[in-house]
Amino acid sequence: MLKTASSSQTKQAISIPGGTIELAAAKTFTYPTRLAHAWEPRILEIAHRAEQLQRREIEFCARPDSTRSLNIHVRNPYKRLYKEFATPIQCRDSYIFDTRYEVDGNIAHILGCIAIKALLARSKFPNLALILRENPHRMAIEAYRLLGFPLICTNRHVEGNLVVMSDHNDEPDFEPFYRTEFGQFEFDGYKPKTPERVFLARRGTRSIINEPEIEQVLSSYGFEKLYFEDFSMAEQWSIARNAKVVVGIHGAALKNFVFNAQGVKLIELFHPGYVVDIYRRDNAVSGGRWCGVTGKLPDDIICKLETEGDARRFAMSRLMIDPTSLQMALDELEIDRL
Repeated sequence: MLKTASSSQTKQAISIPGGTIELAAAKTFTYPTRLAHAWEPRILEIAHRAEQLQRREIEFCARPDSTRSLNIHVRNPYKRLYKEFATPIQCRDSYIFDTRYEVDGNIAHILGCIAIKALLARSKFPNLALILRENPHRMAIEAYRLLGFPLICTNRHVEGNLVVMSDHNDEPDFEPFYRTEFGQFEFDGYKPKTPERVFLARRGTRSIINEPEIEQVLSSYGFEKLYFEDFSMAEQWSIARNAKVVVGIHGAALKNFVFNAQGVKLIELFHPGYVVDIYRRDNAVSGGRWCGVTGKLPDDIICKLETEGDARRFAMSRLMIDPTSLQMALDELEIDRL
């Protein structure tokens, strides 16, 4: 049995078993292309095989220590000097977890890189406090407070019962824990009545060039177009938890659907120059179904991706989605018109 932080004077270690992710077979439908037929552009149907992904166990330890022991380099020389010589903050009776060196203005990083670790650690080390930089992004403050974490906002070193992942963990994957840690989490401000069919659109980067055309198709299926930035975080998580069918452009907002434990059907829209499988894996954890749709190929995609190896060249590009490709994805997931 673990001791509480206030009575602990020695290192404590805990291990959480890993798990398996069952990725069902899935498909991606492309914008009509001459790669499918030289004389007449046609839609490519890309088949993704079923896979079984093994995830390692997670190991944490807590030790009476200072964040100084983490030996994390601070680039800004003024902040580095301040941190080196300023008096450390004393939290000797608390468990502390340093989050200051991860992106704090992107919800995918917040949930997938920090919050999941902190939730797992808190299950063994109660009253875990998160250390944020002195002026953290409001997104991080809102998210961590909704998740019930005390916050310490400082650029100084902090001394207490420091919780860290074991060195040999080397950033394991956390998807097997999403359903229990996020899907069952009760957060303040939850709204039980939100749209069941959601078209998650974007403004600016990664927006759809022919969005009115796509919206017209989806409206006939009863989808409601939403921009997540128009909602509070609690409302975003409520929408994500309650949704049954989602059409969304690839981006950080799709990480919110880790709060959905009922198996959402997700159609993910991609620019063809930036296609990744993050949310296919996330979605599989809740027993959901996933389908991809890629947009129109830009002229320089082969040069930039294949020749130069510039993997993020098109990561924020706007996209052109073909309605027929989208229709094929809706049919693949057996989504009926209302």
